[in-house]
Amino acid sequence: MHRILASVPDAYELIKEPPVNERTGERRWSGDAAKRAAGWATATPVTVSEKVEAIRDLARDEAVAVQAACDLLQRPEVAFKAMRDRFPDYWQQRSEPGLPHAA
Repeated sequence: MHRILASVPDAYELIKEPPVNERTGERRWSGDAAKRAAGWATATPVTVSEKVEAIRDLARDEAVAVQAACDLLQRPEVAFKAMRDRFPDYWQQRSEPGLPHAA
């Protein structure tokens, strides 16, 4: 934990205020809590953004991405929400000219 937090500019101040463990209610540092504080990927994603990033990492391979997308789009609510979003966030991540960007 200390090695992870050493990369944070205000590590000493940060260490003094451990985060609350949602499961136990205790204020305590864990490896994942330190990684979150340092902005690193965690071993166990908890937040929506951490889970999405973990899925993106797993789906870097084209075959995995295709299979995952097909499986997820079989869920009616997921497919409906995905198709309703005209310009998903991934457009903002592309640097190709001529692609529409979300406003």
